[in-house]
Amino acid sequence: MLVILLIVTAAWNHLESFKTKTDSVTAAESTPPEDEKKKQIKLSVLIQPKEINLKLDEDGQIYPFIVKDFDREEIKERLSLWKQRYPKKKDVVLITDNSVDYGQMIEMMDLLVAGGFPDVGVSTQ
Repeated sequence: MLVILLIVTAAWNHLESFKTKTDSVTAAESTPPEDEKKKQIKLSVLIQPKEINLKLDEDGQIYPFIVKDFDREEIKERLSLWKQRYPKKKDVVLITDNSVDYGQMIEMMDLLVAGGFPDVGVSTQ
């Protein structure tokens, strides 16, 4: 038992002496990156039984786009326009109504990922 205690103590003392090369700047003192200074962009997709609402929220300015009857080509076209306009944007919130078919939700997730938005958050209503 004493041997284990001595080994652990020696190892602990050795770990304590490691030095790191970090600046002493706090988060409050640092300036935000350029991306954070730009407009806040939120992309969301609301799936309802008869329509899909693709919504772009740009600093509180909302631009809805409604697709009837799950028209995949129209959805792909809109996602492509979003990606061209915001090439660094990777996240989208997928909002579903409880009456929406699970397969339709998965298909929409696949369209979002294929459209260049791999970070899909899911919210149910």
